[in-house]
Amino acid sequence: MKGKLFRMVFRLSVVVVGVSFLLFLGSGCTPPPVSTGSIQGIVTDSLTDQSIEGVLVSAGNVSFTTEASGNYILSEVPVGNREVTAAREGYSSQTTIVEIIENEITELDFQLIPLSQENQRVVMVELFVAPTCPNCPGAKDIMAQLLEEYGFDKLAVLEEYGWNIEPDYTGWATTETIDRFKWYTDSLGISRHTPDAYFNGLNQSVHSNESNYNNYKAAIDE
Repeated sequence: MKGKLFRMVFRLSVVVVGVSFLLFLGSGCTPPPVSTGSIQGIVTDSLTDQSIEGVLVSAGNVSFTTEASGNYILSEVPVGNREVTAAREGYSSQTTIVEIIENEITELDFQLIPLSQENQRVVMVELFVAPTCPNCPGAKDIMAQLLEEYGFDKLAVLEEYGWNIEPDYTGWATTETIDRFKWYTDSLGISRHTPDAYFNGLNQSVHSNESNYNNYKAAIDE
């Protein structure tokens, strides 16, 4: 009887020692708690200053999507220098590095630039015409249509006369426009005819026999 009791106590002791040893090992493998802080702010449109909804703001594995107010908060961000990115379709994303301090809230606002504004390009068109040119009225009508379609913030059209026609049309052209028209055509190695259109200088050009809506539009969009 005593031997059986001894064996039971021995086995129980072994189990207790084993569990204690495992608990000791487990406590030794537990990583120390990570110090964290928070980031908060608002995301607005750089042109209108209006808040932007649906912006994904992220710092590592921590993220937040803004609501109608444009506000966001990132909690439990590990301390140190962290990259914070704000991104939304239709806007140019922005990334900023901020220092996260333990148990403190870092203020960080974003002003996103709309892609339409960022990529906006103004095209200056010089349309050379002549008072006796039979095809020039049609070219001017096409330019007026395109100006209405693109708007003044996208398209600037200058109607210029490439030469004078004496005696009835003397004074229609200036020395500057005559010299510039000649320089354009000489640079391209072509003769001067109207209507002749140049888009941002010599970047694109459409000449008299090619003057139509599709060619003008393609030169603007190039």
